[in-house]
Amino acid sequence: MPMLGFLLGAVPWKEIVTATPRVMEVAAKLLDNAQQRRRPTSKSGAEDDSLPKLRADLERQLGELERHEIEQTELISQMAQQEEALLRGMQALSTRVTILFWALVVAVAVAITALVIALL
Repeated sequence: MPMLGFLLGAVPWKEIVTATPRVMEVAAKLLDNAQQRRRPTSKSGAEDDSLPKLRADLERQLGELERHEIEQTELISQMAQQEEALLRGMQALSTRVTILFWALVVAVAVAITALVIALL
């Protein structure tokens, strides 16, 4: 039982659940692409017909690669935007913590001064 608690606490379930739809979408695309690549192409006896088909297939694959590159670039851009937002949030939190620290220092100084005055 203690191992189960450790595993449940150590796994970032919220992140996994949030990312699951995107992972499923990408996995489905990868599976479709893999299945399309495994499908045998029909071979004709004439070599003249096979060259245009091969060229068309290569152009299609190149188009897919370019599309995947664009998708990856968009994902990287989104990640950069999220990182920038996270950085801004961290800077705001850092500023707040600094302000609270100095407010605490002033409050402690005032409390010590009040205690000294009360004891005199």
